[in-house]
Amino acid sequence: MPESSAQPTELKKETESEDPYAFVALRYETEPGVDPDAVMARCVTEEFAMMGFSPERILRLFQLATYAGVHAIYERRGEAFVRPIIEDVFGTDLASVIGLASDGEVM
Repeated sequence: MPESSAQPTELKKETESEDPYAFVALRYETEPGVDPDAVMARCVTEEFAMMGFSPERILRLFQLATYAGVHAIYERRGEAFVRPIIEDVFGTDLASVIGLASDGEVM
């Protein structure tokens, strides 16, 4: 089969106020005893870990307002909530990896 010399067409579409493809995140009720923040934080941590992100880089994602979903967890629950989840996923003490004391202060 001969190769085509045609260049792919770049599609551009401005976002519209009623755009059906706009990203929308929403919360839904969970079963009693399930902590949705813990589930989401672990899911995101595992996902980025599988993509090769380091523990310190994942912690930084939670700290940056640019990543609204995980940053909201960080703001609501604090670093003391997020750190053990990252540590559990990586099986390591985050403080020893990034040179932080357990209270978040630089050692």
